[in-house]
Amino acid sequence: ATVLFKLRVVGLVTFTALVSMAVAEQGAIHPLRMAHLALAGTLAAAGAAALNHYLDRDLDAIMDRTQRRPLP
Repeated sequence: ATVLFKLRVVGLVTFTALVSMAVAEQGAIHPLRMAHLALAGTLAAAGAAALNHYLDRDLDAIMDRTQRRPLP
């Protein structure tokens, strides 16, 4: 799951979104909104990573560097 969903990248994207939201709100942080953003951002980024692996599996099988990707 770590490789399929690229959890390090997903974490970085989610962290960046949360910091951006905090800056945009000028310190008036709403915990529920932050939780919603964290959940939605994590699910969207993980889903995009999994979809990318699925759509690129034919090309990944050909290239030496990407032959060991999680989806055959």
